[in-house]
This record gives sequence, C-alpha cells and structure tokens, in this order.
Amino acid sequence: MNRQNIKYRQRGVAAIEMAIALPVLLLLLVGTAELGRAFYQYNTLTQSLRNAVRYLADTAVEGSSGLIVLDDAKQLKIKNLVVYSNTGGGGDPILTGLDIANVTVSAIDLSHIQVDASYTYQPIFVRIPTFGTTGSDVDTGFTLNVSTTMRAL
Repeated sequence: MNRQNIKYRQRGVAAIEMAIALPVLLLLLVGTAELGRAFYQYNTLTQSLRNAVRYLADTAVEGSSGLIVLDDAKQLKIKNLVVYSNTGGGGDPILTGLDIANVTVSAIDLSHIQVDASYTYQPIFVRIPTFGTTGSDVDTGFTLNVSTTMRAL
C-alpha cells in the first residue's frame, strides 16, 4: 500500500468525528450556562431576602415593649424590598416572574422573624421534547425556595 491510498482513505474522518462530538459538547456548554444562570438567580434572591430581613430586624420591634409588630403595611414594605429592592414597590422586579405573592413574612417566636420566598426558575429551554407518542414534553422549570431568619433587635 502506498501513502497516497492511506491518505485518501482518511479523508473526512475528522468531519465525522466532529459530527459525533459536537452535539455532546453543545449539550455540555448549554448545561453549564443554565447552571450558572440558576446559581445567579438563586444568589440574587438570597441577597434580596437577607437585605429585607435585616431591614425588618431593625424595624420589627416598636417602642420599649420588646414585642414584634408585623402589621400589613410593614409586611408590604418587606415584600416590596425583596421583589423590587425598594420599600415603595416601584420599578421592575429583581427576577422576572417574582411577585410579592411569592414572599411571606412571619414572626416565628417572640424574638425571631423569618422571610421566605418561592421563585419558579425557568431555563432558556423551557421544555424538552420527548420525540415520541409515549408522553408529553418535559418541563425543565423548578422552584427555588429561600428562607432567612434573624433575631429582631
């Protein structure tokens, strides 16, 4: 066998290898990007909750009674602080789809307050098709639940 025949038979092998490896590499790339987005949104929600519970810890105890007061106006301020990063409630939410209905404010005992948030994370690829008649598409969204507790000052 001469070198020309061997070289001729190897033509196109790199293209076939690329066609096999490219879908796997793209899947890894998209998966890594989605995981990064999920961590970013979870971190954003956690930081917002921490800021809100710190603000509430300063304002929850009124007067010298030492009792936690969580009236509707104060709860609305805290919910707005979590969702909009301000107590007035104006502007865009920090995360698309986050609403004040997703936030709960509560006093868990005589000296501790808790703020919870539930956010449905929606990836870029919302549904994965099953490519068959055996079932419906797979929903890729999942819920991020964050809770922060602090002692009222």
